[in-house]
Amino acid sequence: MNISISDEQLKIAAVHESSHAVMAVLRDLPCWGIFLQGELDQVDVKFCCLVTNGTPLEKSDYLHSAAGAAGELLFFGEYDYGPTDLDRMIFTRPGAPSWDETVEEARSILTAEREKIQTIVSLVEEKVTHTPDSMVKTRRMAGDTRVFRELVPAGKLYLTLGRTAPDTVVSWLRAQLGRQTTLR
Repeated sequence: MNISISDEQLKIAAVHESSHAVMAVLRDLPCWGIFLQGELDQVDVKFCCLVTNGTPLEKSDYLHSAAGAAGELLFFGEYDYGPTDLDRMIFTRPGAPSWDETVEEARSILTAEREKIQTIVSLVEEKVTHTPDSMVKTRRMAGDTRVFRELVPAGKLYLTLGRTAPDTVVSWLRAQLGRQTTLR
């Protein structure tokens, strides 16, 4: 892909988003995969893990939100506080748990999944560094005008983690593929 990012920045972003994705799958939150959001020639391109949160927010939602920072702690011994601004937003709601305690709990959960996180990180890095942009699936999400480039599709994510995708994800994938999918 034609994106200007250093190997170090890519590794950090891949660990961060892969950790979000793994936590979402472990906690049974519907996860649509890992994407690069925005036009490649613009400054505001972002890596993201698309997940459907619960309503109201529950412990799983908070653990998912804290998982990016927890993954950085697990792999690098620290996390960059600035890029976690969006992740921390739900922790400002009344009744939200402590950010620091939730990051530590997420790190504890993800420790057992380190190898799987690394596998997903490798998928992200491979897609970004070795796949021509013309070969990367682009999607538009409902109600959103931005372009999303699929780095790790939901099907691959669930298969890598040995988990069954929720019905909402299976239905979406079938509609996207236009055929039966083998996620179960």
